[in-house]
Amino acid sequence: LSEWDRSVRFSARDLFVDYGYIASDDDFSGKGYLAWDDTHLYLALDLRDNEIIGSRNDDLLYKDDCIEIYTDPAGDDLAWDDPADVQLGIVPNTIQPGTLKSWAWFQKKDTIASGDVEGMWVRTQRGYVLECRIAFDALKIRPGRKHKFSILLHDYDRKDRSSAKLASYFEDSERKGNRIELGTLEFQA
Repeated sequence: LSEWDRSVRFSARDLFVDYGYIASDDDFSGKGYLAWDDTHLYLALDLRDNEIIGSRNDDLLYKDDCIEIYTDPAGDDLAWDDPADVQLGIVPNTIQPGTLKSWAWFQKKDTIASGDVEGMWVRTQRGYVLECRIAFDALKIRPGRKHKFSILLHDYDRKDRSSAKLASYFEDSERKGNRIELGTLEFQA
């Protein structure tokens, strides 16, 4: 993670609880890094998680420990199931340790199988580190432009059946019917 010094950083403390609760920093906390080039977004996470769960597939990934990336390329608020927008999930695969699972809900697409998402994760003493690269085409992002963009981190624990989702870069957490306003991030080279 020392290679990520010049990237955009965020911490679980910068995120707000979209729903559920986090019992303590030992339950779920950490930091993340974003970087990019002309064709890909790079994401690294160093997360403390007392129970790592990543066994579901495809459109059920969101029920496990899941990183979600939302993009709204048109800037007209993200609309559920609109293929012009993106909700992409990335999960540490606990069935095949070290590998990832990934799904784009609005495009109904396995983004690992398509090659749009590549990466790995490793277990640490208190959680895991995940690094991946995501094709800008899969996120409908163009480098050098501002985009409506948000990251959410979902923590699920079987032991106490708790679940929480932390959200980042939202300007407005209120839903507007079936739409959500996302924050803005500029992907300049």
